[in-house]
Amino acid sequence: MSTYTYFDLAGWEFWGSQSRVFPILMTVFRESNRCEFSRMLSERNHLIWGTIEAEEDERENAVVYRCSVSQAIDRLNVMGFTLERAREEYEERRKDLIKDLLEKMEDEGTNTSSEEWDAKRVAALKTMTFDAYKSVLKSTILKVTQHIADSSEETDTLDKYDEFINGDHAGDYHMGFFCSDIRSLLRLACECVPGDADVTQDITDLIHAGYYDKDEEVCKDAIDFLLSDYSENAPYIILTEGITDQMFLQGAMRLLYPHLVDYYTFFDFQGKKSQGGAGPLVNLVKAFAAAGITNRIIVLFDNDTAAFDARKSLKNIHLPKNIVVINYPDRSELCSYPTLGSKGLKDLRNLDINGSAASLELYLGHDCLLTDDGSLCPVKWSGLSGEQGSLTNKAFVQSKFNDKLKNYEDDNTNEKAEYDWSGLRSILELVFKSFN
Repeated sequence: MSTYTYFDLAGWEFWGSQSRVFPILMTVFRESNRCEFSRMLSERNHLIWGTIEAEEDERENAVVYRCSVSQAIDRLNVMGFTLERAREEYEERRKDLIKDLLEKMEDEGTNTSSEEWDAKRVAALKTMTFDAYKSVLKSTILKVTQHIADSSEETDTLDKYDEFINGDHAGDYHMGFFCSDIRSLLRLACECVPGDADVTQDITDLIHAGYYDKDEEVCKDAIDFLLSDYSENAPYIILTEGITDQMFLQGAMRLLYPHLVDYYTFFDFQGKKSQGGAGPLVNLVKAFAAAGITNRIIVLFDNDTAAFDARKSLKNIHLPKNIVVINYPDRSELCSYPTLGSKGLKDLRNLDINGSAASLELYLGHDCLLTDDGSLCPVKWSGLSGEQGSLTNKAFVQSKFNDKLKNYEDDNTNEKAEYDWSGLRSILELVFKSFN
């Protein structure tokens, strides 16, 4: 046997659904709006359930989400569903439909079987402006909720537009209201009832029927469902240690994986005047986690001592599943790399710099790391322990990489294969797999 739940305004049924709530409409509530109380069956919304006979009346444990219409309006406005947006969407779609129908009638000519129907629809669309729709909707709600007898003028108006709102003209739009999201219609409907009236979603029967557990957070779960869907369709956010890392990775992705560029967005350090480095990046991760940002976030740290030390402060923090923290990967080329000043020695020695000195510059390519005499730019050790290293001649390497980016874009020959992208590919491929 089917079990239904109803979303209503001031007692007027706005939406009914079977077995489950409609997640989008639950966004006007929060779990704090959940009310559990004992009531008689006869106390249910009689506009939906009708009159309960005395012999059928009994007490039940009711579970209802409830807020005031004025609160719903505020929440809808915050979510972007303003009255202005509802008007703009409705009018734009209405005018487009009129244009499409007129073009269809012109192409098909006269004396066609659909001509009369199309002409009636055009006439209805031309008169059913946003303000006219609002007037009819308000009259309809008042007639249902307050049993107001229609005046002759109101009756004529309702009769004139009833077929438009409730008939085939509605198409895929609830009650024939043109919008991209039903919350725009809900926002308009809220204007048609008193602000102190209730907006409710009664889930009593769904709990009794076993579709939800009695302690289940139905509103929160519905919103989480919407957010999870959003995060899967929204671009990934990539956080790096600074503006240089951002620019170089973004440029490499644009050239090497152009078909994936639009799936990722880099945090704008330059526009936000954010401080770079491993420590500030840790603070940024904590801020994103605390803010409850739902996008999937990929945090990229250097593969060096400073990064691993900074990451230690994240160990005792429970990061949400939508945040992944990774370091640049180890590279075989960096297992034996020329270094200076190791343990007080000034001579050049090849050492493994994975995990201690591998900043992004070490991944820009062998061709960018070579000096004019054909040797690799060395890493110089620093710090009391000599365990933190940084690349010498960073500006030289960065300049060569910028030239490589430009030359690669301009190169239409087979010489592109001579460029070394292996280090950047290893990072980007790690990014692409970070949520697999």
